[in-house]
Order: sequence, then structure tokens, then C-alpha cells
Amino acid sequence: MKLGLGNAINAFRSAWPDAELALHDLPGTDQLERLHRGELDLAVCTQLFPDSPFFFGLDTVTLGTEKLIGIIPPAGASELPVPKRLQDYADLPFIGLDKNTFSEYWRFLDRICEAHHLRLRLTLQVKEKHSLLMLVAGGMGVSIVPRHIAETVQDTLRIVPIRDLAEELSIVAAFQPHSQSSMLPAFLEVLKHCLELRAANPGPQKLAAGSIR
Repeated sequence: MKLGLGNAINAFRSAWPDAELALHDLPGTDQLERLHRGELDLAVCTQLFPDSPFFFGLDTVTLGTEKLIGIIPPAGASELPVPKRLQDYADLPFIGLDKNTFSEYWRFLDRICEAHHLRLRLTLQVKEKHSLLMLVAGGMGVSIVPRHIAETVQDTLRIVPIRDLAEELSIVAAFQPHSQSSMLPAFLEVLKHCLELRAANPGPQKLAAGSIR
């Protein structure tokens, strides 16, 4: 999924070459906690609910939306049947992210399961997405994750669409409205300009640095 971040980062670095830009690969909740403490200027994560307490006091810019997708072991690694509908996952060993660390994800998934009148058979919980992917690849079970996570392992695992699952997740950039960062407004201007270009022209875009000074 293209979020416009790559174009925004490249354009920002071209326009302000002396500005320091540090990227951190952290779970969404960790990003938001550090954002509230003033340790980060911007968090890029999934916002599953508009009333999520993790986003209280923050402003957001929506980067895009994506669906949940099923991931199953590669052919030959397991004899588990290929699930096609959400109901099929209730009959298979399910590997999930830790319910304490990823509480909002489970709140969202549980709401979907309740609407479909089913209960997942949770057999393993992990604290890191990488561990979840490794366990599925090893044939230990199946899982349901946002599409961007599944796409990182499409050469290792099998990705299967869930036919009766239409809900979409919002991916946002969150920030403090009164941030003390002198460069955050400049980056947000670049980011919003990239998103406007993407909306007007869905194909690949090359942004000229001079257009966002």
C-alpha cells in the first residue's frame, strides 16, 4: 500500500537538507506513547477506532486505508485447509498478537468476530509481528493481519483474501497539535501536498522540492 511517505521524505530532505530526520521502527502503541511524552514528532500507525484513547489530544492526517488479510503456512509446511471465509478461521489454530500489547487490534477483531457470530481458537500469542510471521511460516497455525504486514512476507507465506470481510483500517500520521518541533509543520506541509498529488494522480509521482518550500 502506497502511503505517500516515501515521496514526502524525499521531498523534505531535498528542501531542507540540513534538517535531521530519524526513523524508528516501533509498534503503534509505543509510537503513540513516545509521541505523548514528546520523544517523537510524528507517529505512523493504524487507527482502528475514532475514539481510541491512544489518540486523545493528538491530531491526525489519514494516509490511506487497508483491509485485513489472511496468512497461512506455505504449501508443504502444513496440512491445514485453505480458509476462504472468516468462519473458516474458527476451525483452525490461530496465532495472534499479544492481547495486552495490541489491545486495540483485538478490540477491532473481536468486534468483527461477534458480528459474524464466531470465536477464534487462539493457540499462541506473540509480542512481535516478526514472531507471528515465523510461526505461521513454520506451519503452527494461521492468522489475520493488516495487508501491509502480509505483503512483507508474500514470498514466504501464502496470503489469502477473506471474502466476507469488508472492514477497512485507517492508517494515519499522528502528531501533537502544539508540538515544539520547528520542522514538523514543514514536514506536514510536504506530506499533505504529496497526498493531494496522489489523490489527483493515482500513478507514481515525482515531487519537485521547490513546490513545497
